[in-house]
Amino acid sequence: TISVVLIGSVLWLVLRALGIPLEYFYCLFFGVIISPTDSIGLLGVLRSVRVAKSMETLISGESVCNNAITVLLFALLAGIFADPDVHDNVLSLPMFQLILGGVVWGVLLGLLLHYLLKGIEQQAQLAILLTLSLALAGEAVALWLGLSVPISLVIAGLFLANNSAMTDAIREQLKFFWSLLNEIVLVGLLVMLGLELLLLPVRVEYLLAALAIIPVLLFVRYVGVGLPILVLQRYRRINPGMAR
Repeated sequence: TISVVLIGSVLWLVLRALGIPLEYFYCLFFGVIISPTDSIGLLGVLRSVRVAKSMETLISGESVCNNAITVLLFALLAGIFADPDVHDNVLSLPMFQLILGGVVWGVLLGLLLHYLLKGIEQQAQLAILLTLSLALAGEAVALWLGLSVPISLVIAGLFLANNSAMTDAIREQLKFFWSLLNEIVLVGLLVMLGLELLLLPVRVEYLLAALAIIPVLLFVRYVGVGLPILVLQRYRRINPGMAR
């Protein structure tokens, strides 16, 4: 949340300084889209630099929590964008149904997945098919009920990640399958974004804005992580250099 607000505010100021008119609401949308961290890619980076296992666990946990909150913020902003009347839209029954219903459905999916995987010992292919089937079926039911699909599947994924009943072999196979699927989807998304950029007019102001926002993003991420750590270090021991 800190990252979204700071990125949106600074981006709005930078664009105004460059003479690019953009509503503040769209700047917040950019903050929501750019704030999540790729937990799978992040794990690869952390292992390559050989950080401590405790640090790796904390950063990975922050990434998953960050992504879940970002999905929630995106749903809120998308709902507000669909209805200019902010107060009526945020406090309306459909919005609560979208978010809270998605959380409840995600918990039910996670419990069902935990129960089904509990009796599987060495059948990794069956475990992969179960997770894939429940993801597709969970999405279909969520759309039918008018619930948030991303929130539902994020909650179910958290249950899967913390499933202690799975063997190490099945866990590695699931991690490999979903990591590969994530990379395929990510490549497709980046290709579509690149094709979309071909339709945009090339202006010097856009290039300057892009170059200016890169260090801003890094600084805002540092502040967004550093402020909670500054508060938490009063109550628990924090490793030096964790924010960096």
